[in-house]
Amino acid sequence: MAKDSDSNFGEPLFAAFPEWRALARREVNGCGEEMVVIDVSAPAAADVGEGLWITWGDGEITVGLGDYHQHFGGWPGENFWLGDDGALAFVQGIIDERLAFATLFNDDEAVAYTMMETGELGRPVVSDRPFNRMRVRSWNGTFDADP
Repeated sequence: MAKDSDSNFGEPLFAAFPEWRALARREVNGCGEEMVVIDVSAPAAADVGEGLWITWGDGEITVGLGDYHQHFGGWPGENFWLGDDGALAFVQGIIDERLAFATLFNDDEAVAYTMMETGELGRPVVSDRPFNRMRVRSWNGTFDADP
C-alpha cells in the first residue's frame, strides 16, 4: 500500500499489529476524500455485529467496535484520545480488554453508546437520554453483559 493518505498513522499501527497491513485498503468516503480503511474480525466471543474498524485520512482517525466509534484528531480539545498516539492507545485498549463498550437501551430502543474502562464497569453510567438496560461488549467477550 502507498502512503497513508495524509497521516502517518499506519506506521505505528502496523508496527504494533503487523498482520493488519494486509487488511488495509483505500476507499473514497461520501465526501470524496480518500481514506485508508482496515476491518479486523472480532473473536466470536465478542458477540459484536461489526468487528474492529479503523479509518484515517483528511486529518482524522476513526476507530470503532460494534455499535461504538471514536474520532481522533481533526480538532483540538480536552479529550484524552486525540491524535495518532491516542488512537493507537485506544486500539490497544480494545485489544487488551482495558476498554469495553456499552449500548444503552430504553426498553428495546438503543438510545446511546458509550465506552468505559473495564476496571470501572461497576460505576453508574450517566446519560442525557433515559435508559433502563445496558449491554456491554469487550474484544474477547470477557466483560460482556446482557441484563
